[in-house]
Amino acid sequence: MSIKPFYSLLILVLAAGSLSAQSDTPLKHTLSLGAGFPNLPVAFFNIYDSKRNFNVDGKGPYHIKYENRISSFLSLGLNINNMSYHVSYTEDVLDTVNGIILPNNIDIKSNNTAFNVRCNLHFINPEKNKDLDVYMGMGLGLRFGKLNVSSQYSAFTPSIKLPNLSKIGFETTIGMRYFLTENIGVYAEFGPAKSLIQGGLSVRF
Repeated sequence: MSIKPFYSLLILVLAAGSLSAQSDTPLKHTLSLGAGFPNLPVAFFNIYDSKRNFNVDGKGPYHIKYENRISSFLSLGLNINNMSYHVSYTEDVLDTVNGIILPNNIDIKSNNTAFNVRCNLHFINPEKNKDLDVYMGMGLGLRFGKLNVSSQYSAFTPSIKLPNLSKIGFETTIGMRYFLTENIGVYAEFGPAKSLIQGGLSVRF
């Protein structure tokens, strides 16, 4: 996913926040932008590092989060997560027709985006502590994208089975935000959400 769709999504999230904002309930909305580590598929494919010509790289995951505070302890929102990865390596295969061993180049690519509706429970919140927000959340939604697996010899294309091939998006994390000013802060979350650790900037309005 290129950076242009992310700009479009960011504009949509900001528009949604502006439309739902209520002047009598200030600082009800939070927008967060962040990145995660590690890229879990990249970490998974490192088990192939003994293969010849092995190479793996990835981008993201990147996170866009919009949250609407319903009460002091509950909020609902939308999380958009995107990541990609590329793996290549060479393995020998047996050509039974000609009775020879052939070097087969394998190429695996994926780019996917998840749209998850998210619910957060806030244990320490800005209503009681204006700078600190500690929460636990769960998100469920849909994942779009696909996995492309190809090989130099199509008859020997490997079958790759990964949990993230599911069309169902899921995440659950424990997190905290600390606001450096009334409107701008930083956040960190821990738990499975295309990565295990993520962090970035938060803006409340």
